[in-house]
Amino acid sequence: MKNLTLATALLAVVWLFSGCDSGERGHAPSSAPEKTSADAKAGHKADEHAGHEHGKAEAKKSLPDGANKVCPVSNEKVDDPDLFVEYQGERIYLCCKGCVKRAKEDLAAAYAKAYPGKSKK
Repeated sequence: MKNLTLATALLAVVWLFSGCDSGERGHAPSSAPEKTSADAKAGHKADEHAGHEHGKAEAKKSLPDGANKVCPVSNEKVDDPDLFVEYQGERIYLCCKGCVKRAKEDLAAAYAKAYPGKSKK
């Protein structure tokens, strides 16, 4: 029984210290900050934040005055001023790229639904 306990303890120690995947044993831990998910998306390390920070609210672009606030294709809220199609010189704002594609199939109908009461001929 004593040998079984000793073997189990030895196995646990080996398992505990086998997690290093760098190929080196006894190396000092890295002092570099770990990447956060925001850093990973931005493609840099946490200590490379010259001029910006992740996690803080950045100034969000808003729709211009008079813009449609509801997607004419899906009836979802529109909040990205970069997603739009143009119809006779006016912008129709949409909620996603899929709706942009569908709106392009019938711009007149998308305009009529986005701006009811305004007519474009």
